[in-house]
Amino acid sequence: MDIEGKGKSRKRQIKKSQVVFKYVCAILALFVVLIFTIKLFEKKIDVNIIESSIVSEVENLNSLNEEGTKKIDDKNFEKDENTYENVDLNSETIKDTEKVNIESNEYLENMDLLATNSEIIFHRDNLLFVGDIAINKKNVNAYRSSKGIELIVDKTYRKYIAEKDLLIGNMECVLSDKGEPVMKQFNFRASPSMVNMLKDLDFDILSVANNHSLDFGEVAFLDMLDTFKKNDISYIGGGKNSDEAYAECIKEVNGAKYAFLAATVVAPYGSWFAGDDSVGLSNGYNNGRINKRIRELKKEVDKVIVYMHWGREKEEIANETQMSIGRAFVNAGADLVLGCHSHTLQNIEFYKSTPIIYGLGNFIFGGTWTDTMMVSVDFIYSNLYPKGRINLKIIPGISGYELTKVYWKKEDIDAMLYNILVKSPTATIDENGYIIEKLENVENTENTENIENIAKNP
Repeated sequence: MDIEGKGKSRKRQIKKSQVVFKYVCAILALFVVLIFTIKLFEKKIDVNIIESSIVSEVENLNSLNEEGTKKIDDKNFEKDENTYENVDLNSETIKDTEKVNIESNEYLENMDLLATNSEIIFHRDNLLFVGDIAINKKNVNAYRSSKGIELIVDKTYRKYIAEKDLLIGNMECVLSDKGEPVMKQFNFRASPSMVNMLKDLDFDILSVANNHSLDFGEVAFLDMLDTFKKNDISYIGGGKNSDEAYAECIKEVNGAKYAFLAATVVAPYGSWFAGDDSVGLSNGYNNGRINKRIRELKKEVDKVIVYMHWGREKEEIANETQMSIGRAFVNAGADLVLGCHSHTLQNIEFYKSTPIIYGLGNFIFGGTWTDTMMVSVDFIYSNLYPKGRINLKIIPGISGYELTKVYWKKEDIDAMLYNILVKSPTATIDENGYIIEKLENVENTENTENIENIAKNP
């Protein structure tokens, strides 16, 4: 009986344990469901917060762009051009501006992503453009040291140069020991031996259309052009007569032909402009002659590019004269227009979907530190774009004394790109420096071909 009683007691204990176990499992299951529900709720809140943040950032950036437009609309543009150079660049270069989250702008895209699976790229031609080059004593001493070119342009910029197809800049001093200084405020010259520095940097084309090329008269100017010829550096924008001054330089890259023209609207004397039988520069006000040549070249080459010397010194927004001339070149058929002279980085405009980069700044100039940029331009030829599409990128940097170097700190890069962005209502710039036309500007353009292309490659 004791054994039987113990057995029944054991069964009751097991049954009781089973009931307790079932209750515990049910409670645990409810707890798991509760935790899972809380997590889902928290995730939804986070998503809403992120979406709200992005919308807020987009609204902020769009309002900033509206301010940039207002700055341009309200600007009292000066129509006359400076006749003298002011090279005392003491303005603050790294501005403590408000930072924006560039990534959140709905219009920003990396143009490299434009290539879809259906696009077959035949070749990509890389052209690099920089601004003013005036070789100073610090450059000379640094270059003649044991490190040479390493003390002139930093390793990162030189890496871009090593991978380019063409490098183009503005030669804003005279490379000659000949001649006497003309009467003007500033006269710039360097030893003709410094052409070796330009060769080490692998310059392909230099514009001589500026307000310093004739600082030491015609003899020195022609001597510099002869030095360029002997060292296989092409020049544009000046010559022994008007035919040479207005002539284009044509370069072929991977089978594509590029024509380069240059002109200036800044000169201390009218006599600096070339005549039928007189030495000088191409006149940027001579729109008829330049535009006629652009139209002719469009039938002969793949792309026509104009490099201008224009604007007012220290101004950061293009004036009416620049905009009028730049747009006239586009109307004539130019595929890209760039310029310098202000010693500042100016705004960027897309006119009829063609980029106009108004101010490239100083590339090698001496003086105090100023923002600079190298503009990398890819012309990409593919099955979808047999005539080529353009891909623009800013490589931000700083130039002063003897050295030009890229910006490394994100805050410096963001500040510089932001400073250009807010002045450029038809353009947008992503965090990597890619310059893209705003979609609403494309929708309003008369260039229907580009609209169709963007529709194919959203």
